[in-house]
Amino acid sequence: MIHRRSTALLTLLGPLYLVPSCSGSSSESTVTNDQAAADTASAFCSRVDACAPAFISLLYGDVATCTSKFKTTIMGSLTATGTSANPTDMEACAQALPGASCEDVLGRNLPAPCKAKPGTLPDGAACGDNAQCVGRLCNIAPGQICGVCSAPVAAGGACRSDDDCDTSLKCAGMANQLVCTARVAAGGACDASHPCQALLACKAGTCATPDPAGTACMTGQDTCDSAHGVLCHPVNQTCAQLTFAKPGDACGLVGGGIALCQSGGLSPTPACSGLSAATMFMGTCQAPAADGAMCNDMTGPRCVSPSICVSGACKIKDASGCR
Repeated sequence: MIHRRSTALLTLLGPLYLVPSCSGSSSESTVTNDQAAADTASAFCSRVDACAPAFISLLYGDVATCTSKFKTTIMGSLTATGTSANPTDMEACAQALPGASCEDVLGRNLPAPCKAKPGTLPDGAACGDNAQCVGRLCNIAPGQICGVCSAPVAAGGACRSDDDCDTSLKCAGMANQLVCTARVAAGGACDASHPCQALLACKAGTCATPDPAGTACMTGQDTCDSAHGVLCHPVNQTCAQLTFAKPGDACGLVGGGIALCQSGGLSPTPACSGLSAATMFMGTCQAPAADGAMCNDMTGPRCVSPSICVSGACKIKDASGCR
């Protein structure tokens, strides 16, 4: 089994989908919705690529695909019912993102111009984006495009995923006892209930810099530098630099290394078809499904984030259709 420290960064890329909403007036804006959405998507994807290039490769394939997908999602936010989002504020977010620290970008603590401000929809109303809601949270169930307005969960409150939690908090804990909690800085004590900051690893109970390729590791302890494509090889127990395979190429444990599918997502399956003990954990990369095409989260093909598989077809997240 291929294991890696993906959950610490999943909020950014799987779940990290950006639909910023800011305070300010759109009436004075000379920036169009299209330009603001394009600039913000480009700034976001470029900053993530600089901080965690492996996750851009795994989730989107490249920065251009990431930008195109997020532009569509942001355009939906700008035209959604009750939204507080507007092009002036989106453009301010785009200008702020390049100067944001990697820890803040990957740890759900985006620059002030990018953080959601209250929309006009009350708790319980149908929504597709945080910017629509008075409470600043659109609670969307897994596998769904639309949800209902509520409020972010504060530290100590029960959660289902990082998206439920207030800014910069992580949903962590054991089994059915997940709560929103602050991340632990370098040198602090860590465990399943006390997660490290996004770019750190929990090493022997202490948050520290993750290990580079060539360092000894133990499968399941997540000490390798996954943001930069370094995972613990399950056979030789050494941090190994990932390679990224294209559709039709071999994936899994290949040639003494680890090859994951480009645009295949954070899990090796289902993108790497045939990956099992019977095949010595080597398979073949499936091409991801395009928006509108058939998909299957269990067997593949899978959708390219932030699109999700809904009723057997890939659908991109678009808040403008949630009513």
